Amino acid sequence: MVVIVKRNTTPRKLKSLLKKGRTKKASGFDAKRFNGALPLKGDPVKHQRKLRDEWA
Repeated sequence: MVVIVKRNTTPRKLKSLLKKGRTKKASGFDAKRFNGALPLKGDPVKHQRKLRDEWA
């Protein structure tokens, strides 16, 4: 969204324009919260390959 602000725009009007342009937080699962939460021992790719080999 593009907002054109002129020189004579009042601060109150500017705040309302900026508030209207903010995006709402998406509802759902935020996986970034858990980034680095588990200590890993070894190479994650090797572990994943090992798990996939068990299926075959």
